[in-house]
Amino acid sequence: MNLEMTFINKLNNEINNLWNQAALSETLGRQPLYYHELKKNCVLFIGINPSFSSRGFESYLKDSNDFSRLNAETFYKHPNSNFDINESIEIEKEARKKYSYFKKFHVIDEDYEHIDLFLIRETNQAKLKKIIYRKGETLSEFAKKQIDIFHRILLEINPRVIVVANALASQIIQTEFDTQIDNEKGCHILPINGKAVPIFYTSMLTGQRALDNFSFERLKWHLDFVMAST
Repeated sequence: MNLEMTFINKLNNEINNLWNQAALSETLGRQPLYYHELKKNCVLFIGINPSFSSRGFESYLKDSNDFSRLNAETFYKHPNSNFDINESIEIEKEARKKYSYFKKFHVIDEDYEHIDLFLIRETNQAKLKKIIYRKGETLSEFAKKQIDIFHRILLEINPRVIVVANALASQIIQTEFDTQIDNEKGCHILPINGKAVPIFYTSMLTGQRALDNFSFERLKWHLDFVMAST
């Protein structure tokens, strides 16, 4: 077993243990996001958490030989003795090929990686905030443990540049990691493994609240400019 898979297996075991120890009110009765092999030294996109929509799963799995008849509500229920982490990872791979959320990432760079700040499957961000915050102010212990997992994934990926494609995720990362603005590059900087990694805070790139096309073009230009100079 190579070092990459050792890291991934340990990571997924930790996620599994965290979920098994959590309250139903924290997990929403759904399985978490599990990770497959992570690309290194690449453009890294960061979201807030994996969404959950039965209709969404049906839309991009309908042509799949293995998962076309998947019942998402049943499959992702937690606890669930029939749940298969490896199957869930294969479904995530299908999502990256077909789900519209990932479309703009490919436009910026085909060789990208994507991770989420939290692992809770929920589309409604207001519901997510009630789970990750205590009294709407500080992060809960459940949320902090996921931030710790996120940080270790960040170190493992060792990205070339980061794009945080969610306003709430941007706010939390800025607070937890205290990134500083680089006036020459025009973006923030996050120290990772002893190097200064450019990090761009922005909103979602697809969906109803997505960046308009002109703002997206400026973001892409800015990313190209910064990567060319680093």
